[in-house]
Amino acid sequence: MQDQQTSTSAEVVKYLQSHEMRLDFNYHSIVQLTFLIEFIVEQLAAKGIEIEMDKFEEYQKTQMNLVQESIDKAKEDPDFEQKTKEIFNQIQDELNQKIKI
Repeated sequence: MQDQQTSTSAEVVKYLQSHEMRLDFNYHSIVQLTFLIEFIVEQLAAKGIEIEMDKFEEYQKTQMNLVQESIDKAKEDPDFEQKTKEIFNQIQDELNQKIKI
C-alpha cells in the first residue's frame, strides 16, 4: 500500500511539474506577443499611422463569432470527438518530446 501511495505521489508531483512548465511556457509566450504588439504599434505611430483601438471590441466580437462558427461546423462531423482527441494527443506528445517531461 505504501509503495502505491509513493508511486501515486510521485506521479502527482511529476504532473504538477509538467503543468507548471506548460504554464510558464504559455506565460512567456503571452509576454513575447505583448512586446511584439507594443513594438508594432509604436513603430506604426512613429510613421504617423494610428490604430483605432475603439474599433477593436467590435473586431474581436466578429472574429470570435467566426471562430465559434468554425467550431460549431466542425462539431457536426460525427468523428469530431475522436479527431479532436487524436490531435490533442499528437500535440501533447510533441510538447512532451520538446519539453522532455
